[in-house]
Amino acid sequence: MQGMASRPRLLFIGNSQLGCLKLALDRWPQDLAGYAIDYMPINQLWTADLEVDEGWLRSRSETANRVLVPAPGAKEEVFIPDYHAVVIVGLGATVMHMGLIYHHHRLLMHRGPGKQLLSRAAFDAAAAEVLLRCGARLVAARIREVSVLPTLLVPEPLPSHAITEDGEEWGDAWTGAHVGFLHAAYGRHLNDTFAPLSVDILGQSEQTIVHEYFTNPVHARGAVNIYRPRPRPADGPGHPYKAYRKDDRRHMNEEYGRLAVKGVGAWLRSRLDPAAPSDVSGSRATR
Repeated sequence: MQGMASRPRLLFIGNSQLGCLKLALDRWPQDLAGYAIDYMPINQLWTADLEVDEGWLRSRSETANRVLVPAPGAKEEVFIPDYHAVVIVGLGATVMHMGLIYHHHRLLMHRGPGKQLLSRAAFDAAAAEVLLRCGARLVAARIREVSVLPTLLVPEPLPSHAITEDGEEWGDAWTGAHVGFLHAAYGRHLNDTFAPLSVDILGQSEQTIVHEYFTNPVHARGAVNIYRPRPRPADGPGHPYKAYRKDDRRHMNEEYGRLAVKGVGAWLRSRLDPAAPSDVSGSRATR
């Protein structure tokens, strides 16, 4: 491998969800002090354009570079054999897909006014298909073309509990007795999608979860994106990260990011140094 004379090298690759982990590591670099870290932000929409060429992972799309500017120091291409481990963040690995299916459709046991019935087979097929096509799975598949290095998926956070107030947008998709069913189905299909690629899945920290299925809204305060809008010349450089509204439902802040980073650290110790103690008891498995 190239460039590995000192610390193990770690690659984070993800979409906007990578922002809170990057901000946490900017503030608390000691949490992964033993690693040399690179970041490769990529929009979910352009993961289909990723290619591997003699070990180099890069995007064929020029659209991303015209529309979005990644945080300072981000990589536009990476040489996979340089790394000891890869962490994939977000990129469509989210329970929100289940809510979208259930917005207008229901199984018979969850039937309700104005909802179209669908079979369990149809639900499972839709859930499996959307995760099979998500960017996280496409990235993992590209990595597996050239390497079997340890790979971890950090899924998108559970939606903020504030989403239960969005009846006008979501109806009762996030408030009925079926919510537990959606989460269980998501965990099962997530595992079925990534297990064949030997990708581990990081459970969300129990400290961040409220009402069993949601993220505490306090973690959405100060939520950030790994990208920032391309500035106009008069705007100056601007803040390196795009901020979200204080009640964002899907993006979280640096405190949430730090808990995720600690989970990544525990995983790294277990995979790269099996003899080292690793406490992951603070996270809930998504499986």
